[in-house]
Amino acid sequence: MDRITAQLLAEFATEYGLTDVAPETQFEHFVNLAIVAREYPESFDPEEVHVGSDSNPGIDGLAVIVNGALVDEQEEIDDLISSNKYLDTAFIFTQAKTSSVDAE
Repeated sequence: MDRITAQLLAEFATEYGLTDVAPETQFEHFVNLAIVAREYPESFDPEEVHVGSDSNPGIDGLAVIVNGALVDEQEEIDDLISSNKYLDTAFIFTQAKTSSVDAE
């Protein structure tokens, strides 16, 4: 990881209280926030979209945005259906790697 990204990651980890978390997991949260914020500009905790673990290799983040709202419970979707009578849905999957990829 380059020095600029490492510094940004350190600042991010401090701001979100992740200093006691492994650097790889910090980076997953960092990437999740950066990517999801492009589609969902409201404030949110990156922990809400973090799904990285050994149980789901390859996916570090999952955001479900329904009618402009970041949702994580079925009841929220049910409420949006009741109030809006439609669903406009976006799914965002992220995968974060701290190492560089060698092109061969």
